[in-house]
Amino acid sequence: MLTTTTCPLYYGKARISVEVPTANLIGIIDPREAKIQEDEFTILRQALQNPIALPPLKELAQPGQKVAIVVDDNTRPTPTWKMLPLILAELETAGVQKEDITIVFANGSHRLQTREEQARLVGEEVMANYRVTDHNPHDKSTLTYLGQTSRGTPVHINHYVAEADLRILTGLIKPHCEAGYSGGGKAILPGVSSIETIISDHNYEANANPNAVFGVIDGNPIRSDIEDAAHLVEPCFILNVILDKEKRIVDAVAGEMIKAHRVGTQKLDRLVRVAVPEVADIVIAGCSYPTSVSLYQAANAALACTRLVHPIVKKGGIIILAAPCPEGVGGGPLYQLMSEAATPQEVVDKIAQPGFFLHDQWAAQLWATSLIHSDVYLVAEGITPEQARNMKAALYTSVEAALKAALTAKGRQARILVLPDAPYTIPELTV
Repeated sequence: MLTTTTCPLYYGKARISVEVPTANLIGIIDPREAKIQEDEFTILRQALQNPIALPPLKELAQPGQKVAIVVDDNTRPTPTWKMLPLILAELETAGVQKEDITIVFANGSHRLQTREEQARLVGEEVMANYRVTDHNPHDKSTLTYLGQTSRGTPVHINHYVAEADLRILTGLIKPHCEAGYSGGGKAILPGVSSIETIISDHNYEANANPNAVFGVIDGNPIRSDIEDAAHLVEPCFILNVILDKEKRIVDAVAGEMIKAHRVGTQKLDRLVRVAVPEVADIVIAGCSYPTSVSLYQAANAALACTRLVHPIVKKGGIIILAAPCPEGVGGGPLYQLMSEAATPQEVVDKIAQPGFFLHDQWAAQLWATSLIHSDVYLVAEGITPEQARNMKAALYTSVEAALKAALTAKGRQARILVLPDAPYTIPELTV
């Protein structure tokens, strides 16, 4: 009788499980449990009261100053509604008037928020008492030019942020497939930058760099470009949080944009860098909400297996990506670029052409590059069979069906890894 191991898996807002043959299972690669010693608000207060390399906000801010607070959009699980009241209280103590404060959603190239989404993210009381606005990277009338980065990226950012006397960048530090980690200066670029700035920062050469992967900062051209851009609008005070598997705040850092962010990445690493003893034939990659809202976002689950210093799935292996994707593929031209090409390699070759410049080209480049390395079996109720084919993936109705097909393709001895929530993990191959 075949012995199986029940493996947990995140599927959007749901928790599911999959039975994996025990003899085939290498392991379940999950972040470590955080030792929570304080409640969330105490963690936030302690970070704000003890910032790194900058004075506390109540000393840094001055009466009469214009302050821009940059916050995450609905593609991140950042608990902004918990963070804002403490930030606003510090500003009030400093004598900053409500009418001088603007809260800007760092949408980057993502869609704008609905009124309901805005209220859910920042809270109804904040919506009623402060100026809250979406950043639109396509609206040139709302952008201010600041100069160029050392890489030559032209930096156009939201005028509320550019014209502020003080900028407070909130966010979440999590693994990121291009910048190494989210958080820090990403609130500026891509958060409140123009589409031209974003495309230049995310260009083919930068994304093809071997250091532009999960968990790498040193030598990462995308991270360095981000921080060059953010330095054009100093001072920037950050408040970044670290979340556990249940999306609870377990740590936070505040202060100077780079120094505080680096401390935060070290704290995160202690939770999410997990050793992997061998390369797998098959990886089952779960994806939690809100990264699971579209394939554009959920692609991070597949990238978490391939876009690493050392991929954890074999060349020619299979990634089973489980995410509901209620918003479908998402991401505008991503689908166009993939569906117009005959193969993933054709997509990469097209983007690599000198002068090629299109919104979402980075998403298509990363997805296609991952497909060149490994096949992707999708379990996503929001994706149609035609969409899956055009995205060069196979679609299955369940993780069990996908695993059965993968084992047929790779053989009964195939080695399997399970990443319950792949985008929030940095798997490190140890051999």
